[in-house]
Amino acid sequence: MIELPPGKYFMVMWNIAQQFGGMTSMCMARARNFLTYAGVNAPVLSFSLTGRYKALEQSLIKRGYLLPENKVLNVFEYYRERNLGEQEPVQAPDWRSRRPDRSDFRHEQLLDQDGLIIANVFRDDENAIVYRECFRADGSVFFVDHSELDNNDKRTKRQVWLINKDGEPVGTYAGASQFYYAWLDELTGNERSTFIFDDKSAATILRRYHRPNVLMVTPIHSNHIKSAGDHERGELDPNREKIFKESWRWDSLVFLTDTQHREYTARYGSASNLAVIPNPVKIPEDDSAAAQRNPARGVIIGRLAKSKNLAAAIEAVRLARESVPDLVLDIYGEGEQREELEELIVSKNLQGAVHLHGHVTGAAREFATAGFSLMTSRYEGFPLAALESLSRGCPLISFDLRYGPPDLIGKDAAGFTVPVNDIDAMANRIVQICTDKDMAQRMGEAGRRRAQACSSESVTQAWADLVRRLWQEREIAPPVASVQCNATAHKDVNQHIEVALDLRWSCVAGRQIDKSDIDARLRIVPETSGPALTRQFELHDLIESGVSGSLSLDPGVALSEADGTRNTLARVEVVGAVRQVPFSAPVTLVAPVHWDADASPDGHLRFTARRSNAL
Repeated sequence: MIELPPGKYFMVMWNIAQQFGGMTSMCMARARNFLTYAGVNAPVLSFSLTGRYKALEQSLIKRGYLLPENKVLNVFEYYRERNLGEQEPVQAPDWRSRRPDRSDFRHEQLLDQDGLIIANVFRDDENAIVYRECFRADGSVFFVDHSELDNNDKRTKRQVWLINKDGEPVGTYAGASQFYYAWLDELTGNERSTFIFDDKSAATILRRYHRPNVLMVTPIHSNHIKSAGDHERGELDPNREKIFKESWRWDSLVFLTDTQHREYTARYGSASNLAVIPNPVKIPEDDSAAAQRNPARGVIIGRLAKSKNLAAAIEAVRLARESVPDLVLDIYGEGEQREELEELIVSKNLQGAVHLHGHVTGAAREFATAGFSLMTSRYEGFPLAALESLSRGCPLISFDLRYGPPDLIGKDAAGFTVPVNDIDAMANRIVQICTDKDMAQRMGEAGRRRAQACSSESVTQAWADLVRRLWQEREIAPPVASVQCNATAHKDVNQHIEVALDLRWSCVAGRQIDKSDIDARLRIVPETSGPALTRQFELHDLIESGVSGSLSLDPGVALSEADGTRNTLARVEVVGAVRQVPFSAPVTLVAPVHWDADASPDGHLRFTARRSNAL
């Protein structure tokens, strides 16, 4: 039995739908694994107002996503079932008569699974909630959420009431987040507790929840760059931007692959609160189905969604059938693209070769009898379907995505990666696997070995180790509140760039920082393409709450190393972290001159090969 550190554990989602993807599956799997391998029952928390979570909990258990002992707790249903008579009433403005009387507000009435009203919700023309009232099964009000509006119908103040069965407020909060925080406080009971936020919405909304008895951890389930763009230059994913820009709030951000962790830290600094733990997979105990493996059968498990790019997989199969006429592809999953994909299959005359099976419980067992699996997504984090394929000895052919499949496959060990959107290359690899039985078998065996590293038991142990380390750091590590960075550059007599770094930070009184807590680097990033060049600063002697550093480089050599040519334009920046707090800053050019390094209009250092032309 794995020993998780003492305390309570919670998995956090915002909403749990009847049909869901890999992120929610992983949340459920972790709750299931904590109970199976560590004997710890970690409830799955949710915050959406639906009135259907009791029925959903039973459905999740029936479908095998949760064990009978696992619990799904929803904040609204939690309080709906309580009279709250044990709590002292509080002095608060009257909650009655707050319901808006306006015909231009859209009114929704939500019912529970028994047909009883659970809530009235009013929204404005921008779909923002301006009023909510929630009811117990007996019809008494237990929750009111009211927004005051100014003359232009802009929300100016929000107030939330929690109400006992006698109509007395037992809690009042300045907004929904404060109400959610109070629920989390009640669940922890002031005991040591660890919250693992899988859902980005929940993590964003509740990121400021901080208590001395609570660890806050969030796995990063997808690419941190918007639209899976250039990891050196792309913008942060706006759906997770607040998580990353306030990463210091978290006890840990957990990446799923070493590659994503390495690329993130190269650009944003090696903060002490970053970790890597892969998604888990249950390793099948019975491998007898593999004897019926059909080498000319491919399997895909995933949502029928645009992000999965399934049209590319269908076209690759069409091309491969020119060499393997009996090739078939079975796709398991449901989604908004079903009709479009059905039309595509007909248009390519593949009705007898490509089959859309819809959502099938336990579809992962289909990998055991398939010759290969395909992954054509536009982006991934660490897809469960890829893990399930490898764990059943089914080679994976995937686009070279960030992130997940390349890390799992290795260098052609457990399948193949092909360039993104190179459908011809994918078709060729399909043919190769279908026609080379020995190679397919070697890849299948390699896949099983690689999947073992992600077994449910080993991943649960990794979580136990992480939580133990985080509690130790909470007790002994010097928490950093803020960091200020200033970097300047000038030309020396050898025409080299001398960059001076000045770091200042604030810590909890009585705690100190040493050099091992500091990561400080200069990054030279070509503006259009090519890898960034990184140089580590030499740190000088520490002073009180600060340190200085320096480095020297030849701009021409730096550009050649970064881009392979001097004919480029590059930005220069300082990145790093002091303990858990990352920092970044441009480099200010102290004395602009006309050479390979100069200042842009804002005075920041850039490199250019256009000699005698200031930027």
